[in-house]
Amino acid sequence: MKKRQKKMSPFMRTFTIIMISALVIYAFVNLYLTVNAFNELDDNIDLLNDIVDNFEAKVIIDVDVKSSCSSNEEPFYTYTWGGTKAGCWCDPDEVTSSEKSSRNVTCNNICSGLCTSDERAIGCTDIPAESDEDLEHWGNRLICVTRGDETFRSVGERTTSSGGCPSSYTTCGEGTNNVFCTKEDQCPISHIRITTNSCDEDESNCELLIVGGTNKYVRWYRQTNRDNLPLAQTRINEYGMCNSISENNRSPDKSKYTLYAGETTSCGREGDEKWTEIDSQTEREFFEANNFDDEIDDLPEYYGTGNDDGDDFTWKLFQRSYIPWKRSCRDRMDAVIEDTEKINNLRTAQRILMIIAIISTIALGIVLAIMEIMNLCGYDLPCFEGEGRAERKKLKRFKKIWNYIFKGLMLPFQILALVRTS
Repeated sequence: MKKRQKKMSPFMRTFTIIMISALVIYAFVNLYLTVNAFNELDDNIDLLNDIVDNFEAKVIIDVDVKSSCSSNEEPFYTYTWGGTKAGCWCDPDEVTSSEKSSRNVTCNNICSGLCTSDERAIGCTDIPAESDEDLEHWGNRLICVTRGDETFRSVGERTTSSGGCPSSYTTCGEGTNNVFCTKEDQCPISHIRITTNSCDEDESNCELLIVGGTNKYVRWYRQTNRDNLPLAQTRINEYGMCNSISENNRSPDKSKYTLYAGETTSCGREGDEKWTEIDSQTEREFFEANNFDDEIDDLPEYYGTGNDDGDDFTWKLFQRSYIPWKRSCRDRMDAVIEDTEKINNLRTAQRILMIIAIISTIALGIVLAIMEIMNLCGYDLPCFEGEGRAERKKLKRFKKIWNYIFKGLMLPFQILALVRTS
């Protein structure tokens, strides 16, 4: 770019450059705050959806432990292992650094995509892709649950003002806020326990389950004369529960496997207080229970570099009862669902608005602002015809036109957000 004589006074040029530079800094700050604000909104909406999912979950009316679940039953929980992409394995015990350098191979042990001819030439091998897999076993047999038709939402308004149930319903639970009025003859399941205490001969609610080579015993309890509400949600997860039930967690000191195609997060135990842990086992034991350990063994360094047994990572079985609602608030459950739907619509519109705002901020508030500073510093911009003030005038016109275009793009989504939340 060639220098040319500037017609603006040195003071005004310097002042304008400082002002534009400040606006560029403001654009970066605004960009960060915009993304951060949306992420906060997104997290809070997920929590609200989590509450709605909880009181809309169908109640569990029976539990059994068997080799396979019948048509009217479902496994306690189905964890979907997300599969892997095809990859290339350059075993560090077989392939030396000098061999890699001789062929300009940059793969560090495991890489996405099948091996190139150069990688194969020095001894690297292909890793076939693995499809996703549903993992349902917690031990040598399945924990099967039968769900009824009732939900906390559907029975919420049945509780009388005195905290009991109408005469045609079975009263389950104690305390005004923990009463569950069911049309069934028996109360629903309130919780499950897995211990090493063997079953008594007369226990009909107890079954043997071998977990990781250890004899354990599954017991399930009904809500009658118990303070807690019925069992609503179940989960298998690694390490601990996240705030959202849909998040697949992983141990804090465990990196996501390079080729893993599913979504995982490392949230620690931020959601554990909402869940009760029933049992735990190592990752290796969990895969063995589902006859999936051979597939995992075919994936090099799946458990991490130098870790071949999977005993360092723990998987857990969780349960969660209905979230307690005060009797005086139960008639507002439908209103909460309606408001949640509106807020989810708002999130969709806000996500689109955020994307447009990010693009416009980068294009107008940063890129074009820097080009304007370059113009003031005496550089010719190849994107615009003319020089000096003429070039700057065209730049400002271009910026103005695109500013209106971006505002026009945002307007329908702003209206949509207003209409859907009204």
